[in-house]
Amino acid sequence: MLKVIGSCKEVSRLAAKGSISKLTFAESLALSFHKMMCKVCRGYSKELQQLAELAKTRQVEFSTQLDEERKERMKEALEKQISEERNL
Repeated sequence: MLKVIGSCKEVSRLAAKGSISKLTFAESLALSFHKMMCKVCRGYSKELQQLAELAKTRQVEFSTQLDEERKERMKEALEKQISEERNL
């Protein structure tokens, strides 16, 4: 079980986890409570969230810019690499 306030190290881990997936209620509560008390972790969490949003935006832009032929070549190259690694 998480401590109510938690250490900055634990909170930074939770903030990183929360930027890419959903936190449990207890984790979310611990993170929120700690951020109320700690200006540094509050800023760090905000920056992580902004980076995650930017990465999602860029991923959408990247995937829409690839033409079908390029996607197919990338898929074939990945499948070839996977099959070669399995044969090792």
